[in-house]
Amino acid sequence: MKYDAVALGRRIAALRKKMNCSQMEFSEMLFINRGYLSQIEIGHRKPSLDLIVDIADLTGADMNDLILGKRQQNSIRTELRTVIDMLNAIDERL
Repeated sequence: MKYDAVALGRRIAALRKKMNCSQMEFSEMLFINRGYLSQIEIGHRKPSLDLIVDIADLTGADMNDLILGKRQQNSIRTELRTVIDMLNAIDERL
């Protein structure tokens, strides 16, 4: 899987908006310049790993979800495991 700075920036922007924060408010919470945050959100700059960790901590995002956008795929796997477990339980009762 390839690291995609534009997609990462979109995910960061979505998390910021989910928190109802402006770029200024969010950048102040992260102790970075608003312009730098703007450049990250549009994919023109790549945040350091330390900053990515800070963003994950601040937003409660999973690092895998944040960096690679894996949430949907993991969610589907979790649902499938639940269904399989339920089917196995039913099969055992039969």
